[in-house]
Amino acid sequence: MHMKKNKEKINKLLNYSWWREVNKSLRREVGNRKALKNALNSLSKTLFKNISHLLYINFGFIHPEVMKIFQLWEPKNIFSYYKNNSHKSGKLGKLLKNQFKLMRECDVYFYKIIKEKEEFEIRKGEKLNFVIKKINEKGNSTKKKDIETIRGNLIKLFKCSYKSYYLTIYYGETFVMDTLLIFEKNTNENSVNQVILYLKGALQYLAGYLMHQVSMIYALRSAVAAIMARNMSHNIGSHVLNYLSNPEELDNLWVI
Repeated sequence: MHMKKNKEKINKLLNYSWWREVNKSLRREVGNRKALKNALNSLSKTLFKNISHLLYINFGFIHPEVMKIFQLWEPKNIFSYYKNNSHKSGKLGKLLKNQFKLMRECDVYFYKIIKEKEEFEIRKGEKLNFVIKKINEKGNSTKKKDIETIRGNLIKLFKCSYKSYYLTIYYGETFVMDTLLIFEKNTNENSVNQVILYLKGALQYLAGYLMHQVSMIYALRSAVAAIMARNMSHNIGSHVLNYLSNPEELDNLWVI
């Protein structure tokens, strides 16, 4: 009975056209940070409403131009959402706060590590083992304790206490953003796969839209530069040089 009810919720989620809201809210203004945040709020609320075992999700923006346009300076480039306040203030919230802080200080980022393996996500044990191995290689005398803590937290998040998934979202060959999902440990794998399939589609759409906005900014800069160059050329060629080519006017240059 529970499985049937959960399947109905997932089907409802798959029919939710979140990208319509993205179109409606983000098209108003290029670089509208508030509209982007509202769109992500809407997506997270929909996921929590329909996926009972989902405890946490975040959306991180990595592309430098996207960060610049939307003023997403680290650590404000990550939007984090908890299912409820008890998870935010409880064990999970404290674990994630400590983990993200240590990862920034030790320059440990998932997307950099899995890129070495030419992978796009962490969903299976062997990929996690590769990540842990790479993190261990970063350990030194000053950061050894922090690296050990990071490794221990990862094992808790992905194996022991929770069921976690990390995804990277590309637009063509350009890395735009990533996301981390954390479920209860006993979550059904088939349900997770359907959620991830939906989420990948939604975030792929968002990544394409963001890169479109980056293109618009570049196009606007190019247009402004072209207009300024044309006006400068006209002013110098039609006015200044014309003025200087007239001997009578040239004599006036020395008149104060």
